[in-house]
Amino acid sequence: MSPLSVTIGSITVLNTRTLCGPHRFLVERAVELAGQCKPVAEIVSHLEHLMETGKSYLIPADFAYLRRGGRLSPLVSYVGQAAKLAPVLTQTEDGRQLIIAGVRRSFSHAVQYVGKALENLGVGEHWRVYITHASAPQLAQKAYDQLKALFPAARFDIHPLSPAFITQGGPNCVAVQVIRSEI
Repeated sequence: MSPLSVTIGSITVLNTRTLCGPHRFLVERAVELAGQCKPVAEIVSHLEHLMETGKSYLIPADFAYLRRGGRLSPLVSYVGQAAKLAPVLTQTEDGRQLIIAGVRRSFSHAVQYVGKALENLGVGEHWRVYITHASAPQLAQKAYDQLKALFPAARFDIHPLSPAFITQGGPNCVAVQVIRSEI
């Protein structure tokens, strides 16, 4: 087992270093492999390989939550909000925190930025793209429309955002997460 997993009795706990969509996919894959009577070590190894392909982006609706979380100074937050800019956050490599990846002029430009990053990852067939939102189904649909045009072979899902991400991005934020579905 790796440092990301620990076995206690007959239960193995795996730190997926992700949330929402990729987390859901990893649980579904673990259940599928367990149903095929695969050994625990094989399931954990398979999931860890998939975890290495995961990437998350968060597009908050405003800068207030970034200021409150200490990611931006009050002045930068005020200027960004006044200029109606759209910040894009991503997870650090260790999955422990979100950092600012970029700032764009609008939500559409922020999604374009994420699309370019996903192109660099090689997203396409055999990838799952999760678009999750905090009570913002119209923005999620807009992100879906833009990204589906770029990655028509990928499988897309839209879901409500988990509370853990909402505390980072606030109401109306949208997250785009990817994970390779096959290795």
